[in-house]
Amino acid sequence: MLVGSKAVGKTSIFNRHLYHQFTDTDATLGAYFATKTYPFGDCKVHIWDTAGQEQFHNLTTYYCKGSQIAVICFDLTSRESFEVIPKRWMEQVLQNVNDDCVLTLIGNKLDLVKSKPGLRAVNSEDAKSYAASIKAEYFEVSAESGENIDLAFESSVKRFLALGVSNNDGGKFKLDSSNKEHKGGGGCCG
Repeated sequence: MLVGSKAVGKTSIFNRHLYHQFTDTDATLGAYFATKTYPFGDCKVHIWDTAGQEQFHNLTTYYCKGSQIAVICFDLTSRESFEVIPKRWMEQVLQNVNDDCVLTLIGNKLDLVKSKPGLRAVNSEDAKSYAASIKAEYFEVSAESGENIDLAFESSVKRFLALGVSNNDGGKFKLDSSNKEHKGGGGCCG
């Protein structure tokens, strides 16, 4: 599931990763859902793009329930979108996800801060430090160019599979020693 404040680019990240496209989007009302099969096995992941507006907070909580991977997004050009993560998004995530949930922190709009460095409101060191404090991996991405989008998602799924967590069929999700293939029963791992 993707969570984060409104206008940080969650839907654009979702569309870039799943459909390899970037278009202007309207505010998400509720949530979007899609399934993706990853190239390192027959692992099918259900991905939820949730609304960032306050009025959808309870709905977002519903989509968090039982999640095994949480992607927390912020806008590299908005300090506020980063500063609300601990109180608003992490609190919501940690109260509702599985105990073995993999956390990934994404700073979006890398294309903007590369073209206009003065727009950067969140420095990499602050974001990396916060990610380490919540045991998350950190990526700076651009939904517009696609830079690091697939890498962030694939790394999250591989980290989850490496945990060897039980699936709904009683088997285990895990990667073989070469980290290229999914072993175990069932297909839903996120």
